[in-house]
Amino acid sequence: MTYRVALCGLGDVSQYYLHHLATSKDFQLVAACDPDPKRWQKVKVPVGYDVHFLLSCQPDLVIVAAPTQLHYEIAKCIQENAAKVAILLEKPAALTMSDLEDLYAGCACCHLASHYSFADEIQWMAANRQK
Repeated sequence: MTYRVALCGLGDVSQYYLHHLATSKDFQLVAACDPDPKRWQKVKVPVGYDVHFLLSCQPDLVIVAAPTQLHYEIAKCIQENAAKVAILLEKPAALTMSDLEDLYAGCACCHLASHYSFADEIQWMAANRQK
């Protein structure tokens, strides 16, 4: 099965996701959104201004790589409008504990993960380690 992925935010952090999605057999980028149309050329999928556009593309998963101060608002919108869509929130997930608790309360299932393997310093270490 191939999962349909939408990417919310096309700034610097999104480049990691775009790179890995481009080579994945299990995940297909189907849509993206960013309020800055100058960033839209980074992808070859339909692009819109906001999360409502992403949800209209019926993704299985939305990756929220928008600025931190927007994480709660975006994730809450997804929860309220597309409850079955999985959400991957960049860190930090929210700015306040109450916002985080509210998001957690709205989750059918919650897993925490960190992707240190994609961090620049880990990539450098892997490329330069002694064999």
